[in-house]
Amino acid sequence: MAISPHPHIIPLYDAFLMPQTKELHFVFECMEGNLYQLTKSRRGRPIASGLIASIFDQIVRGLHHIHGHGHFHRDMKPENLLLTTLGLAEYP
Repeated sequence: MAISPHPHIIPLYDAFLMPQTKELHFVFECMEGNLYQLTKSRRGRPIASGLIASIFDQIVRGLHHIHGHGHFHRDMKPENLLLTTLGLAEYP
């Protein structure tokens, strides 16, 4: 929450601990899925190289921004890379 806004970083709106279960929850802007779900939904069909390049570019730009502010992402994995389907039609 201490990092300035950036177009390739989804804002964290809130974080809270459930009193009964002690589970930590994060509240982000609503996104349709994550990179893991996208790759699984393809069922062996290749993902367009332009889409892969675009996703990679956005990840690198977002990481560059947070690293530039002295922070790092300690859990980079496909499940934590949130996506929207807006613009996916551009990549057949």
